Amino acid sequence: MVVLPVEVPSELLSLQNIQPLITTDTTGAEGPSSTGNTSIDPLHPVIEEATQNIMANIIPATPAPTDIAQPATTAIQSTPASRLLKRRASYISPAATALAGAQPRRASAPSLPVMIYNELDKAIDRFLDPPELRPLVDPKRVLSGNFAPVPELPPTRCRVVRGSIPPCLAGGAYIRNGPNPQHHLPGRTYHLFDGDGMLHPPPLLPAPSSTLFSDPVLCSSYVHTNKYLLEREARLPVFPNYFAGLQGVAGLARALVMTARSLTGQINMSRGFGLANTSVILFMECTYALWESDLPYAVRINPSTGEVTTLGRSDFDDQLTIGMTAHPKKDPVTGELFAFRYIQSSVMHDFAITERYAIFPERQLIMKPTEYKKS
Repeated sequence: MVVLPVEVPSELLSLQNIQPLITTDTTGAEGPSSTGNTSIDPLHPVIEEATQNIMANIIPATPAPTDIAQPATTAIQSTPASRLLKRRASYISPAATALAGAQPRRASAPSLPVMIYNELDKAIDRFLDPPELRPLVDPKRVLSGNFAPVPELPPTRCRVVRGSIPPCLAGGAYIRNGPNPQHHLPGRTYHLFDGDGMLHPPPLLPAPSSTLFSDPVLCSSYVHTNKYLLEREARLPVFPNYFAGLQGVAGLARALVMTARSLTGQINMSRGFGLANTSVILFMECTYALWESDLPYAVRINPSTGEVTTLGRSDFDDQLTIGMTAHPKKDPVTGELFAFRYIQSSVMHDFAITERYAIFPERQLIMKPTEYKKS
């Protein structure tokens, strides 16, 4: 295990929960693959999560091509990589056209209907939410310390204190994905998993004339999901929190307000409502930010600065109509990507693959939204 401690500039000391730590496994007998990914033992193809709800990949520093081979991601089925290379098509769904390449801008003044719905949401917070929240969903406790939200960070160089990064990782990046709420209200219930997806992809830049690396760069950017863009426009949370915002009378009231927003055209649910905050995968030279209940979001990461550009939701050439697991498995030999999805949630978060089998835990639990709202 190689660890590189770096010194964070003084102006970033308030962002200490962005850990300037880069780790990689260099003990593999055959070394890293040609794509820049960490090598995987064929007997152990399951990629372990470094921390809960975080998955990192080492990505190559080649710019994302404009024409990408079409991946096939279906429930425990995929097309051989050799066949995929012969089949090229756009992977961005039509619904994502308005989102592709969205750049930060100053939010315009909200319209009258938006202002009315915003005031209704505030009234729910004031009069229907319980005066004292449970610790598990109290933002004053959940969003504190190392879990406090951080702002976006432009590319910032950090001085290496000691150690070095293996030259074989030159041109890659260590990508961290996790929940980071754009907006949150102190009196509204919030669960740790409810935040908007933010990518922290410090690129590993090669030095000009040596095998050592130049100073690493830190950069943090939101994934521009449909939810993120709508709430940036409204300047406050629009969607009820998925894990903590739909319980009891207050949750029902928020669901009604969201329905009204949808009926009046403020929200287009066909463009998705996901957070893209669970994991990151690299597949067919494209990077995806994943969340189970929505389609994957394709992103492009600048290999020099780490800046993130959201390309849009990916339905893999109309093969996906609902979300898929946020933890698909890539066959280290064939390059195939295996994933699963379900219509009714059975509280099954992950699975495993071997050379011949896909392994699923047997679950007796299911989620019933109607019962969930009554709790």
